[in-house]
Amino acid sequence: DFRRSEVSTTMAYNEQKDNDNENTSVWPTGLLLNSAYAMTFACIKCNEIPKQCVSNEDGGILCQHCSTNMNGIMQNKAIQSIVSKLKVKCITLPDSGDAGEVEGGGVVVTRAKDNQCDWTGMIKNIEDHT
Repeated sequence: DFRRSEVSTTMAYNEQKDNDNENTSVWPTGLLLNSAYAMTFACIKCNEIPKQCVSNEDGGILCQHCSTNMNGIMQNKAIQSIVSKLKVKCITLPDSGDAGEVEGGGVVVTRAKDNQCDWTGMIKNIEDHT
């Protein structure tokens, strides 16, 4: 059961939603250990932490979702490097009495019943952990 809940969590993490109202190009802010620091790297439009950092012509940080249909967009490797090193907790959430799904920053994270993982690490290591 633990492995099944881990797999469902990973699938929920990787699943891209077609819902236009959902921004899947950002990290759930609830995972960030130091959200105040992380917000200095937030998208200037949606105020979320981008998974892929891009910049507009003025150097403003944008997520992929907010940069759609904009001109003069370029990848921001320096900010991407910093974001990839932000400290986060495991994407599985402690059981709150019922299994279900929680939306956070545009990503659906599955509550893993009986899984109370206390892992912390850098964003770039999340996929290795899950």
